[in-house]
Amino acid sequence: RQRDMWYRLLTSGRFAIESEDEAVALIDALKDWIDQDNAERDHGAENDYYQALDNPYFARNGPAEYPEELLLVRGMSKQLFYGDPKHVGLVDYVTTAGLDGKININTAPIEVLQVLSEGISKEIAQELIDFRGEKRNIDFLSRSDWVRRVSGFPGDLELDQDLLTVVSHDFLVTVTAKGSGMVKTGIGLVHRDDKQTQKLLYWKVE
Repeated sequence: RQRDMWYRLLTSGRFAIESEDEAVALIDALKDWIDQDNAERDHGAENDYYQALDNPYFARNGPAEYPEELLLVRGMSKQLFYGDPKHVGLVDYVTTAGLDGKININTAPIEVLQVLSEGISKEIAQELIDFRGEKRNIDFLSRSDWVRRVSGFPGDLELDQDLLTVVSHDFLVTVTAKGSGMVKTGIGLVHRDDKQTQKLLYWKVE
């Protein structure tokens, strides 16, 4: 089910993907990168491929630790990851936060809302964003079925509830410090548990 969403995202025309076959191959390679075995998918890549490179390395075979790690995956280019003058970059739509792969429909951008289902057009996605932005609707947002209250949402469209959430536990934090003529910006990922305890998962200085 996540694979279907990835396919719709990559083939949406927003990214530097030249063909559907290229999208399929990248998805297979991404799955091979994070799964725990060394069995290569039809269009994927495992350690046999990565170890044969001029600068060899091993597949992660587990969850990526930081988004830029995806640049190590076969088929992932800097143009695709960061974007170019004609395309947006995947870096703005992926995160290493969380362990369940669920999408928070209360915060997801319009591009992500559209890939939840083939039946969600740009117009419908915008209506969802407008609805959740209204203060009078805030009480409805505690359940993912609030989408049914949006006037333009198709009555026969069923979203996969197992892939949705309305709660976020991980947050991106950006801190900029200035002094002595220098400017430094740090980006970190903070996890907040149900007891409101916060933990810094990673930190990098740009």
